[in-house]
Amino acid sequence: MTSRQPESTLTLRQRAEEKFKTGGVTSKVLSAEEIDQLVHELQVHQIELEIQNEELRHIQHDLETVKNRYFDLYDLAPVAYLTLSGLGLIMEANITAATLFRTTRKELLNKPVTNFILPEDQGSYYLYRKQVIEGNESHGCELRMVRADGSSFWAYKHAMSVQDGEYLVTLTDITRIKQTEEELRRAKIEAEAATVAKSHFLANMSHEIRTPMNAIIGVIQLLEMADLPQEQREDLAMAKKAGLDLVRLINDILELSKIEAHKVELEISRFNLKNEIADIIKLLSLQAREKGLELTCSIAPDVPTALKGDAGRLRQIIINLVGNAIKFTHAGSVELQIRKDAENADTATIRFIVRDSGIGIAADKQRLIFEPFTQADSSTIRKYGGTGLGLTISKRFAELMGGHTGVESTEGKGSTFWFTVMMEKQPG
Repeated sequence: MTSRQPESTLTLRQRAEEKFKTGGVTSKVLSAEEIDQLVHELQVHQIELEIQNEELRHIQHDLETVKNRYFDLYDLAPVAYLTLSGLGLIMEANITAATLFRTTRKELLNKPVTNFILPEDQGSYYLYRKQVIEGNESHGCELRMVRADGSSFWAYKHAMSVQDGEYLVTLTDITRIKQTEEELRRAKIEAEAATVAKSHFLANMSHEIRTPMNAIIGVIQLLEMADLPQEQREDLAMAKKAGLDLVRLINDILELSKIEAHKVELEISRFNLKNEIADIIKLLSLQAREKGLELTCSIAPDVPTALKGDAGRLRQIIINLVGNAIKFTHAGSVELQIRKDAENADTATIRFIVRDSGIGIAADKQRLIFEPFTQADSSTIRKYGGTGLGLTISKRFAELMGGHTGVESTEGKGSTFWFTVMMEKQPG
């Protein structure tokens, strides 16, 4: 029997139809060989169909497996999923969504999603929904939603367009996050109120203490004018020094309390930077000479000197930093350098650098020294005196004037303190 390629089912059908048209299919028309060939080809096609059916069964099984896996993931996802129609009806929901709303999936279906949004937040929802529909892109917002039992919760809702005007929505319960935010907000308000109350208390107490202290110092000064024995004069000098130190502490506390209570207003006036610096150097040069130190100052040529700003507080910062440098330097020099950081038509940012060859500051202490009542070493106050507030006040004043402060130091090899301020330039 001659081997031939199996014909397709369509070809066999056409051949059979032709046989019927020409007189039918009978054993007299078809030879035994042709009948065997047809039977063979039919068997081949039957086998091919069986193979195709088996492949289809495998594909269907795989599809069912993937579908079941998808629905398992969909239902058991830690995020609530909703599918909404273009009108906002819930078309599908996973088990997590039903659990979140404390109801069943059946009770969610075909319900408007607005049934589960607090009335006061529905305006935000419609605005958010409009953005999703018009922008045809994903958007998220925070809403207060209501459960089937009437309880409410905060949810982060994110929606994206999928197909046929439907939208896939994810919901995440953020109630704990919002509660934490509210607790932090209240704690911040309470802390700020406590700081203001503390500052007011310190301000009032400073005023109350400063008045009698000024009277005590005044009496001491009068006694110094009297004809007293040397021993009593020395005692008066000690009392006067202690009184003046206490007044400085009171003034520093009062200044810091004003800053923390946000009651400090800059006093803007015109001044000449060179004249101010000359007065400061003249004031501190005697203190430097008494310790055998060289006090120098330099101003870069490009630094504008005709300025507008709070000259008094600028002087206070410089005196604090240069005075500290003199205090903590036993031998060598103290240098004040003034440079320009930036400038435009109206303002200039000026950098003030104070270098000394003093005792220096340990690396682990440098970040602490701008904190109130803090010095690099607890023994420093006993040895050198001071309130531990000067650097804090200087830092706050620099920030009020649009600048920053910093320090670079090596223990035993001196320190470099710097600060910047932004000043207006006087019209040319």
